[in-house]
Amino acid sequence: MPDWEELVGRRLGRMKLEPEERREVVAEVAAHLEECYQELCAAGSPDPEGYTLAQVPDWKALGRKIQRSKEGLMNQTIRIVLCGLVTGAVAVLLALSVLSLVGLELYLTLEAARLSSTLPRWSGAAFHNLAGMCVLWLYTAIRPRYGPGTKTAALAGFTLWVIAALTLAHWSSMGVIPRNSFLVAAAAGLPAWVVGAVAGAWFFEATERKPSRELKAA
Repeated sequence: MPDWEELVGRRLGRMKLEPEERREVVAEVAAHLEECYQELCAAGSPDPEGYTLAQVPDWKALGRKIQRSKEGLMNQTIRIVLCGLVTGAVAVLLALSVLSLVGLELYLTLEAARLSSTLPRWSGAAFHNLAGMCVLWLYTAIRPRYGPGTKTAALAGFTLWVIAALTLAHWSSMGVIPRNSFLVAAAAGLPAWVVGAVAGAWFFEATERKPSRELKAA
């Protein structure tokens, strides 16, 4: 049985990518070829390896396509910023919705504070959007280890919630924030940041050109 990862790594060896990114590309292309190989074997193909390799008539061209897709205008930093905005927006909307249902007193207090604040009205949204970008950055940082998807995104959102909850708990212990307000805010923040992180990560993955797409087009 062919070692597809070794074969793909050798034939796409000239791609100028970061080591971790190269491993991801090689693993995805190898998994696609392995799937095709297994299907051909199950169908009784006389030469499953040959037919599988025939899917890529020009490995250099495939490498160039993958390289261009990774170096496109919508690079990683831009995607983190834009998808972080999605994360922050979803988290804010969900948290406010939960507070309006189960924490009406805190919701009204926050609204009154916002109206009387000397800060610009958009400052609250700006802080949450920055937090959303941090969540997306964390998602991309742990993604190579835990894999892309919902669980990794939820872990990133949960991590931010833990940091925020510990900060609020410290303020509550000093009497800056009432205990009930802390508990309600923490309860509303958990689903908000987890769902927000999952939404942002979904858009992040949707905007990435997968190597397997380039393979099918090769």
